[in-house]
Amino acid sequence: MLIVTGTFLVILTWCCAALLVVSLGLLLSCLTSKGSGRSELFRGAIWWGLLIVIVFAYLVNLVFPLRSGASVVALMIVTVGMGVPGWWLWRLRPAITGVVRLPWPLVVGTAL
Repeated sequence: MLIVTGTFLVILTWCCAALLVVSLGLLLSCLTSKGSGRSELFRGAIWWGLLIVIVFAYLVNLVFPLRSGASVVALMIVTVGMGVPGWWLWRLRPAITGVVRLPWPLVVGTAL
């Protein structure tokens, strides 16, 4: 039972981290790529979010230790401040029809 619980917690943690990275980068991805569809925005959001997380970690580490509660609060404020407008702009972008979409069971199976 502990193996199942631990596995579930690891997968949940990685999904939350991926959502955080995408949320951080989605606003910049929407602002920098004008003629792209949603999938291109999502790919750009991953890279922008990774850059923002790295720069944030360096800057916060100058003031607070990264294991402190203040750094977590600062990360959540930055994530909400950039994530809400980013997701809003992403939803306004029309989806391009004719794009090949992966079936969800294949994506979940690959993740496991």
